[in-house]
Amino acid sequence: TVGHVAFSRRLEETAAGRSDLETRWFLLDPEPQGAVERLPPFSRIWTARAALRTRRLLDRSVVSPDALFFHTVAPALLCRRWLRRVPSVISLDATPANVDEIGAGYGHRVGPAPLEAAKTSLARAALADAAVVVAWSHWVRRSLVSDYGVRPDRIVVQPPGVPLERFPVPPHRTPDRVRLLFVGGDFARKGGPALLRAFEDLPARCELDVVTSADLPGSERVRVHRGLTPDHPELLRLYAGADVFVLPTRADTWGHAVVEAMASGLPVVTTAVGALPEMVTDGVEGLVVDPEDGRALTLALRQLVGDPGLRSRLGAAARRKAEEEYDGRRNMGRIVDLVVEAAQRPMVRR
Repeated sequence: TVGHVAFSRRLEETAAGRSDLETRWFLLDPEPQGAVERLPPFSRIWTARAALRTRRLLDRSVVSPDALFFHTVAPALLCRRWLRRVPSVISLDATPANVDEIGAGYGHRVGPAPLEAAKTSLARAALADAAVVVAWSHWVRRSLVSDYGVRPDRIVVQPPGVPLERFPVPPHRTPDRVRLLFVGGDFARKGGPALLRAFEDLPARCELDVVTSADLPGSERVRVHRGLTPDHPELLRLYAGADVFVLPTRADTWGHAVVEAMASGLPVVTTAVGALPEMVTDGVEGLVVDPEDGRALTLALRQLVGDPGLRSRLGAAARRKAEEEYDGRRNMGRIVDLVVEAAQRPMVRR
């Protein structure tokens, strides 16, 4: 779902280009499947469905893998027998504790204490049995150490990235108008309503492109684009034609669209949630505001709209950071390398 689609596709592309790998992929549909998954607690809890389905897939598989790669800890929760037998890498954009921290924006609620304790115990066990744990950010790394007792030497902070070659920076942008771009499937959680309110206070020369799955009416200055999947040509065109990228999200663990905007040389206006403050340094690659401060969002947009030089400086810094830290070809290659290296090392019993 959402940004994990882009991550999965790019990881598969990277692995497919390796002559030393033979890979098999299990993609987990979030909807309940089969009679058991339609019964409590599986019908209500995605984590339980993912864990049960993954164990079934592995137990029924005729493949004897040299290594396993789990994206997010949920699929690994009931696979301890496999984790102890096969070198495994677990990749996380957020720990369960991270999700609890920002969960209100997702409609997520912390469960009863016994349930949360059981969930934490299963997560700690799975993470302890993994050969390597890949944290997408230092925000995740801190939680792995403090909330789950993962040894720092077993954690690799390795963010995913984007294929920079698909996001070339345009040689120039139109000076007589300012085009803002928002990309977020979950319009409400990603701060879309706050952006529309702030946009009303911007000069008439401003235009807004909204890429979302929400049924949102457009207007003379607001264009709505639906059905644009990751790397869709129209989406790439919108990045290339924008002047400012805006994502005033209320809850996020990571921002694939933010990295795509940075790769496109756009200054980013976003909020201080999840790993976003690591990705966008306030005043360097963009402007970072409080997710509940609508006035701060309006002032940040006015500042960028009124200062082409600032847009240019922040956008150039954003592209540099994308090249240095979010090169998808390099970063995805490193993640695949970690799996190969885990397979080549002797298993260590913990």
